[in-house]
Amino acid sequence: MVIMSDSSATMVETSSLFVRSPIVDQMVDPLAAEWNSHSGGSDCPEAAIASMIDFEMMNGIFENFLATVGLPVAIIDLQGKVVASSRWQRVCIDFHRANAGTRARCLESDTDLSRQMREGQAYAIYRCRNGLTDCATQIVVEGVHVANLFIGQFFLAPPDHDYFSRQQREFGFDEAAYFAAIAEVPIVSEHKIPALLRLMGGLAEQIARQSVAQKRAAGQFAAIERTVAERTRQLAESHDRLRRITARVPGIVFQFRRDREGGYAMPFASDATRDFFGVEPEALRDDAAKAFAAVHPDDLPELLASIERSAAGLDLWRHEFRLLSPAGLRWVLGDSIPRVEADGSILWHGFITDVSERRRSEDLLRTSEERFRRLFEYSPVAYQSLDRAGRVIDANQPLCDLLGLSREALLGRLFIEFWPHAARARFDDAYAGFVAVGSVSGEVELLRGDGSVVTVMMEGRVERDLAGHFVRTHCVLYNISERKALERRLERSNADLEQFAYAASHDLRQPLRMISSYLTLIQRSLGRVEGDLAEWLGYAVDGAKRMDAMITGLLEFSRVGRKGHEPEPVRLDEMVDEALANLAVAIEESGAVVTIARGLPVVRGERMELIRLFQNLIGNAIKYVPKGVAPRVAIGCDESAGHWLISVADNGIGIPPEHREQVFGVFQRLVTQAQYEGTGIGLALCRKIVEHHGGRIWVDAAEPCGSVFRMELPKQG
Repeated sequence: MVIMSDSSATMVETSSLFVRSPIVDQMVDPLAAEWNSHSGGSDCPEAAIASMIDFEMMNGIFENFLATVGLPVAIIDLQGKVVASSRWQRVCIDFHRANAGTRARCLESDTDLSRQMREGQAYAIYRCRNGLTDCATQIVVEGVHVANLFIGQFFLAPPDHDYFSRQQREFGFDEAAYFAAIAEVPIVSEHKIPALLRLMGGLAEQIARQSVAQKRAAGQFAAIERTVAERTRQLAESHDRLRRITARVPGIVFQFRRDREGGYAMPFASDATRDFFGVEPEALRDDAAKAFAAVHPDDLPELLASIERSAAGLDLWRHEFRLLSPAGLRWVLGDSIPRVEADGSILWHGFITDVSERRRSEDLLRTSEERFRRLFEYSPVAYQSLDRAGRVIDANQPLCDLLGLSREALLGRLFIEFWPHAARARFDDAYAGFVAVGSVSGEVELLRGDGSVVTVMMEGRVERDLAGHFVRTHCVLYNISERKALERRLERSNADLEQFAYAASHDLRQPLRMISSYLTLIQRSLGRVEGDLAEWLGYAVDGAKRMDAMITGLLEFSRVGRKGHEPEPVRLDEMVDEALANLAVAIEESGAVVTIARGLPVVRGERMELIRLFQNLIGNAIKYVPKGVAPRVAIGCDESAGHWLISVADNGIGIPPEHREQVFGVFQRLVTQAQYEGTGIGLALCRKIVEHHGGRIWVDAAEPCGSVFRMELPKQG
């Protein structure tokens, strides 16, 4: 027979609580046990809240409780998983939870207790199916029962030796080891259990509430950090440090008591009390005076007043103050909820956390805001912000100068009031489209305070919150009135140029036709003309014709890009076909062979200009070949990022490297009129057409002879 008796190992001296004291040194950590490895995941509301609680930090508190009081403490979620715990009695870990049969009894006991908690019991003291006693209370956060807090294992009376002997034999436990473990379990005075449950339950609930609040605050801080990061890199780094600091529950976990006579004490305070207040937690249990001695003298009166206000109304106590800690001055935030105890005292369960970094970040943020405001006010660009109704809610000085109004006269007015009356009918649709799309860019005419009109280019973006809801618009406005005036003058200049082109086409060419006609009549009236006179007349007629051709070429050159046709998708293979049709006679007479690459692309442009482009290049390739050589023309295509590369290669006389830029000038010819006819405008016209289409053109040498004209045209976008 094995006789159960108290061990000689370390005992906790708490005679008022224990009939038989616990042996703490022999207890075992349950968190890493295999039977506790299931996930217990769930999509229910309590699981969602529980997932935001940092249970890990409670392990140290529970272990301190075990070391101080001598009873194990644990939090078990509603799926039966131990999520935070001190060490447990060895008989549970090494025997009851290790054996499949007794472990099933343990789980049945946990399930039954969880059911009692769900049914609304404040706490329960029960004997598990393996013979040990536990007590439990709910942990409720934001009105949701998320887990249960357990204190145990223990006995309320000396253990029944026969019961445990039967259990030892039934499950095959080693008798000596089993009864030695049973002997380590303390016997507790039952009337002390409710107070322990209130203490640890209140503390656990406060820790859980603070953990949830801190996790949510971390999300809010993360949003602030993203905003600040857009303004300055330095603030982003500071906020990142703050995020890391607040990622876990920091600071002091405490109980604070105000007795009926107005005295203060801290019955419980975590080890961080040393770092914050410079005193041992035990020194504050009966009198909190040493804690108040560490408070900055300027902050102490308001701190005491805030405690009294919380006590009077039983309201949440939340107060920031400075501490003269061993490490120096620090800002801290106290947060707790009071409740009235049976003896009339008021007890707070809460936390004190270090918020020094946050305060420094706020100072930096205020500095950044001041810098941004100065930039906002002194920027040369006009800025305004509108609410959902289109009302001006912010504006800088450049906007006031632009509209000739004071800031006070601008703020609160609807933006539509600054639109000319004729345009106001389309404001609502235009602003609704801006808000829906999220951005806007375009020209707007605005009425100034003196009634004059100013034209602006407005660029705007919509600011939305994290949920995607509208916050405000941000708009910058550039005064383009002078540019618009220049454009109008340019339009008049273009109209004058068109008029000149018309005059040149009719009035200037008419005298040339008369000269040519009368020279022809002179030839006919003289009959057969020979010698110098015939040569002179030929020069005169030929010069008149070439002058007419040059004027015609100049007219075409001046009209490129000014014909008013809207660009459209154009198939280049169709443009080449039309150019070849126009050159059909020259191709047939010269015996030219033209090859075209398959799959020429579609570009955006003007049909007639692109036809003229290919007609000039192919026509030059047919014309400028050595005598007796049949022209060979090859039209190819390649592509690069964002562009098509079109080439027209020939076997002609070629162009020396030093003249390859010169050939694109107006009236620039490298050969005489006697060798090859021409006006010297064709390639200049080609360059202007290509540039009008957003591209560029150049010439390279072809192998083994001739030239390759290359054109880079943008892809459709």
